[in-house]
Amino acid sequence: MMKQLMVFLVCLSLGASAQTPTLIPYLQNQRWGFVNQERTIVIPCIYHYVAPFSEGLALVELNRKYGYIDRSGKTVIALKYDKAQSFSNGRAKVEVIFGKKTDGQFKAGYIDKTGQAIIPVAHLGVTTFRDSVAMVWNGHQHGYIHWRGDTLLKHQYAYATRFSEGRALVANQPPRYDPALGIHVFTKATFIDTQGKVQAAIHRAGAESYANGLALIIAKSNDSTQVMYFIDKQGNKVLDVSKYGAVHGFTEGLAAVMNQGKVGFINPKGTLVVPCQYVINAEWFRQEHKRRMPRFVGGLAAVALPNKGWNLIDPQGRVQLPTYYQYLQIVPNQQVLAKKNGRWGIIHPSGKVILPLQYDAVKPYKNGLALVRKGKRRFYVDRAGEEYFDE
Repeated sequence: MMKQLMVFLVCLSLGASAQTPTLIPYLQNQRWGFVNQERTIVIPCIYHYVAPFSEGLALVELNRKYGYIDRSGKTVIALKYDKAQSFSNGRAKVEVIFGKKTDGQFKAGYIDKTGQAIIPVAHLGVTTFRDSVAMVWNGHQHGYIHWRGDTLLKHQYAYATRFSEGRALVANQPPRYDPALGIHVFTKATFIDTQGKVQAAIHRAGAESYANGLALIIAKSNDSTQVMYFIDKQGNKVLDVSKYGAVHGFTEGLAAVMNQGKVGFINPKGTLVVPCQYVINAEWFRQEHKRRMPRFVGGLAAVALPNKGWNLIDPQGRVQLPTYYQYLQIVPNQQVLAKKNGRWGIIHPSGKVILPLQYDAVKPYKNGLALVRKGKRRFYVDRAGEEYFDE
């Protein structure tokens, strides 16, 4: 009975996100437009690229300029941006080149669905919002801006991170990469709250953002050996993890740790709850000078077992899938990007195939569509596996 219930719930979760939108991006003769579910062209294929409709508008690109159209095909926001994203929560990030077009410099901001600026397109850098706050950069210093467009903290930091759980790491000097520690190290940095008040300080150390109320600190002791520990939001040292070769911050109550080149997981008390038995690619681990390690997402983690391949495990370390893969990546909405025999597809965390593993590249399903690539051709696929392009 329990097994039948689980199968029903899996099918229910698959069906809930399987609805194909009424207008679907369509590729014809290397130009993009939109078709309906009967594959009748509704919006002519005249664009160099289109994104699926989001909140009633679709991002379109023609001759390297981006704008937005409505469902009738009418241009609502002129194609005048050099970079742009689809709308989300009533706003979209847009960017314009300034100066010489070859120098790659952009000014960024956010607009509403009428094209009016919520955050002026005047910043040299704007992040996505987290905790209702985005980080902005003026070319010299970082500051923070609220979701409404109000300045939260003026430009004043030489280095800054996005807010996470009400804390951001800022410094008056950028960090320097320490090859011995394998991380960027600050001479001095502080964790601040959204009012700019200092909540904790670190010296001659590197740090990760807060997660599950804890932040990882990595430093050197007086004899130059590596020390690692977690602090709480008041800056108190609560857990020493220096015995491990590497550590990642907590997600969903577990943190990845490395011992003799193998990865396992600890709980907030420091107890090793999943043994260190999973392998990790050394180049991937050090990519972009970051210590990349597995983490739990939606109660599961994608890990690689020696001589077997990739699988999913639960917080007790129990393997979830009946088969092993060349690579797995957990993404939102109950999806796992999967690679096997050099081909990509998408599976459900239960192991059920959502999109057959037959593509050279895939992106997750969003609003019933996934962007895929076969050879040089990119196109969209619905949850039934229907491919939307014309030779």
